[in-house]
Amino acid sequence: MNPDPENTLPFHSSNNPKGINPDHHIEEFWLGFKQSMINFYHANKMPTRPITLWSDNLNILQKEQNYDMIEKKIRDYISLYAIDVLRCQANYYFCILHTNIKRWNVISIKYNFLDESVHYHNVVFMLIDIYYGITIKGTHMDDMIKEIFSMVEMYIINNDFMPLVTYAIDNNKPSVIDKLNHYSDITNVIKTKYNVELSPKTGGRKIISLIKTKTETTF
Repeated sequence: MNPDPENTLPFHSSNNPKGINPDHHIEEFWLGFKQSMINFYHANKMPTRPITLWSDNLNILQKEQNYDMIEKKIRDYISLYAIDVLRCQANYYFCILHTNIKRWNVISIKYNFLDESVHYHNVVFMLIDIYYGITIKGTHMDDMIKEIFSMVEMYIINNDFMPLVTYAIDNNKPSVIDKLNHYSDITNVIKTKYNVELSPKTGGRKIISLIKTKTETTF
């Protein structure tokens, strides 16, 4: 993205009534994020996403001052890149990605791009949050986690979270259940596997407790 200071118009939208132009902050973010993606693909010797095309798309939107679409595109590009990082389980680059997401959130909130009523932009952002909680914040990595995130595309294609639910129940990870519940109603998944009736959005701790109680009384 290459903002032209001599051709910068005031930014106006219903979400930003003061007309504060966000170009500098968007440009600064994108340059850093773009370089982190280039470094990741180079280090892992894998086919890259079309980063140059993404930059060109954002340049066009910037000239049009279509900041709502810039917000959408950047989160889409973050999602596509995150799929590759999650699949590789490259924690060094994942931490950089996580930091970049926080940086973009600050910009989105500052300029009112972000719809704060939506907990997760899409399923990939939920998976990022779960992976961060387990492996980075929780400093835990085992074969099951490696297997779950090695096939991250399957959750996107099928919207089937059974492996994550099973992992959360077996390893007493109520936060994983809570994050899944923020994205999707998983009561039918729980009922199918554990034969436990739940109200929508029941908390993770209560769900695990109910399942353990039912299991103990069954045997």
